[in-house]
Amino acid sequence: PESPPPRLGGDELAALITALPRPAASDAAKAFLYGSTPEGEAGWKVLASAARAGSLDAEAAFHALFWYGRFLRAAERWKEAANLFSEAAAYAEAPNYGGFAVDADAARWYAIDCVSHYSTAEAVSALGPVLARGKSVDYFADLIEPLSRSALMARDGSLLVLLDTATAKIGGQERPRLAYLAARTATIGIITQDHLDKAFGIGAFASVQSYAISRLNQAYRQNSDSWYRLLAAYRIGAPLIEPMDGSDALPLPDDPSGENPAGTLDDSLEPEPISASPQISAPAIQPGDGDAYALGMADFGLAARIRAEMGLELRTLGSDTLRALSELLREQGANAESIRMIAPLFSRLGYVPTGKDRELYWPRPFQDAFTDVADSSGLPISLLYGLARSESLFQPDVVSGAGAIGLIQLMPATAGETAARLKLSEYDLSDPSTNLIIGAEYLRRIVEGQGGRVLPSLFAYNAGPTRLRRWQAASGSLPADLFLETLSYAETRQYGRNVVGAAVAYAALYDEGDVPSFMAYLLGE
Repeated sequence: PESPPPRLGGDELAALITALPRPAASDAAKAFLYGSTPEGEAGWKVLASAARAGSLDAEAAFHALFWYGRFLRAAERWKEAANLFSEAAAYAEAPNYGGFAVDADAARWYAIDCVSHYSTAEAVSALGPVLARGKSVDYFADLIEPLSRSALMARDGSLLVLLDTATAKIGGQERPRLAYLAARTATIGIITQDHLDKAFGIGAFASVQSYAISRLNQAYRQNSDSWYRLLAAYRIGAPLIEPMDGSDALPLPDDPSGENPAGTLDDSLEPEPISASPQISAPAIQPGDGDAYALGMADFGLAARIRAEMGLELRTLGSDTLRALSELLREQGANAESIRMIAPLFSRLGYVPTGKDRELYWPRPFQDAFTDVADSSGLPISLLYGLARSESLFQPDVVSGAGAIGLIQLMPATAGETAARLKLSEYDLSDPSTNLIIGAEYLRRIVEGQGGRVLPSLFAYNAGPTRLRRWQAASGSLPADLFLETLSYAETRQYGRNVVGAAVAYAALYDEGDVPSFMAYLLGE
């Protein structure tokens, strides 16, 4: 048998790495980290010792400390690794540092991640000053979410307030979520007046209610996250869906928090009914060569291939062109392509969709089947439409990578068990009516088992009833909108948001009763 290749000692490896340019040294570090960890750890330990002794220049010291930290992090030596990353960040933040601009953020990210494994409170405290620099807030978004989830599961109001204050002035993709979490946890007593006084100073907020209202207004006064805007609208009594065509849109009232960084409100303030986002005049997109090309493809019966052919240029098409193509695709039964064709209008700055645009974006194909199944199952038709749109974009024969089939994506085993209860000996899951009948019965039984609570039932529909029970045991009793935030699966969290948001849109668009009451039903309130 061949002898194993000789291994480098720590000093030998350190000497070799020192002679490499930084990109090659970083590639070597990755190779050792994932291929020969003990050998790599010994070599970068020597380099880190040299950095701490002042024997390396700033960029080399950063590399040594950062990568030795990565080796210790892999070994779950959290505190030692956190200290190394903090030392590396200090080098990268020095005025004369000649390395990459992202180095400091990378080191701070890893430092906070390591700290979070042994102290959520310390991690949140370390995060605040980093975010206050305001350079790249979203770089740390994937740390903020698990930290806030841990604080919520622990019912730790002080940490939730610290996270709120850390992100309140700087925005970022996590800000709407944290503003809403702060408001909701304040209303159910997790955040208390004592927490507010310690974080903001005595008297900054006259009451917990005024703090909650200020955060609800923040969650509502943004357009970057429709889910938290929807929830905030429901809580403050604003319309859940924007008025059609902008014809009865009202301007936003002045922000009651003014310029006060704490967002102080008078104790007697009630939330004002805010009807719509500020209307911004968008530059009209004039028809051009792309429009003529897309319409020409449609004339030749190739409408379903337009998106693949045009790629990002699709977003430059005029609204009339997109609308015409979407209508054509809907008439051809290409429901998913029709929705995708009209979708660019909904992300266009300042564009206010018409009622027709909304009907194309939230269509109602297979109406007879949906009506019959809603009547027989007792589930609201808007919920069924929201479920099918979120699951398949109304493609009856689509099959997921996991093997789920049809309009509301049924796994064969689940469908078989449910079909047996319904005494269906033969069935075709690609048939829209059959798929709806079986899927609605499966969801109905879950809802029944959850005591009528829809949102947790959607979690079970997506991730399975067993996993839902584990999540419920871990999180304890929380309102459904907050329980969603504790789920360990990002896919299931987003799934719940998607289905509820779509169901509310259908209820509002097609005038199916009291929309706030329907929202309350979905949230179990």
